[in-house]
Amino acid sequence: MNMRLNASILLLLPMFAIASQQVVVEEGNSDSVPPSPEPNSSLRGGQSGERQINFWGSIGDWFTGCPAGNTGDRCSAGCPCKGQNTCEVWHHVCRAPGKVNDSCHATKPCGSGLTCEAGSHKCRAPGKENDPCHLTRPCGSGLTCEAGSHVCRAPGKANDPCHLTRPCGSGLTCEAGSHVCRAPGKHGDYCHATRPCGSGYWCVDAISAWNHQICLPDCKSFSSAEKEKMKDDGYSAPSFPGFGLKWDGGVVPFAADCDLENNELALFSEAMKDIEDKTGIQFVRYDLNKHDNYIVLSDQSSGVANSWVGKMQEPGWQRVNLDT
Repeated sequence: MNMRLNASILLLLPMFAIASQQVVVEEGNSDSVPPSPEPNSSLRGGQSGERQINFWGSIGDWFTGCPAGNTGDRCSAGCPCKGQNTCEVWHHVCRAPGKVNDSCHATKPCGSGLTCEAGSHKCRAPGKENDPCHLTRPCGSGLTCEAGSHVCRAPGKANDPCHLTRPCGSGLTCEAGSHVCRAPGKHGDYCHATRPCGSGYWCVDAISAWNHQICLPDCKSFSSAEKEKMKDDGYSAPSFPGFGLKWDGGVVPFAADCDLENNELALFSEAMKDIEDKTGIQFVRYDLNKHDNYIVLSDQSSGVANSWVGKMQEPGWQRVNLDT
């Protein structure tokens, strides 16, 4: 008798599965994902219709076999989804990876390159410049999420504001105090630990800088013969080529004699910076591979501060002498 009763119960299980599958067909399109019921609707014990249906459907799978595992197919621990599809808990339905702004959670993940934003539970693409951002809504490549504003920021340019979560671009530093992106300093620029000098310059204390440190150019060590030649070039020798030409593009290459003291080099540096700030003239470090003509900042102790006017006609250097 007991064996006959057990067999009857077992035979009823497939019937429940078949009935539950019929309800799915009747309530929605059999080719689509079963719709979620209204929050207050219930079937059997107060559980949602879709969950109850898929529960009995899963039992029926033990007898009829598993679905293919495609998007929208029923799924369970014994009937997994196919490919990148995942089995969403409670609903027991295979879901494809979410697209931008699709709903998401732990068992309904987003597609490649997207993140599931906490709170909204929406799939989000990496943020662009000025897009909102936070821990679960990150910025795109090359951008940072600024603390406080929670906005994606591009690397700062020269003179842009900056701080720990709003860094400067390549080659720039964030100056302490001003919190501004600074380019490497050159002649006459103020300098310190977070505002370093550029290549070919060094940061020193200088008398003329009113107790500030300024960037001074590296000097060039001239040989005795070169210095004698500079002395000859600095005066009106009959055979010396003429002067008076304009510097190409207003760019004046220069080198500094190592005989100059720091305070003397500081005077030259501040003078060059002052001229650059008020005119279209630009002073650049002399480069043997780029420049045919250049000036040499020096102190020949001649008792006279002097310089030729304009650029000389022939390639070479010309002295600018400081009398201190």
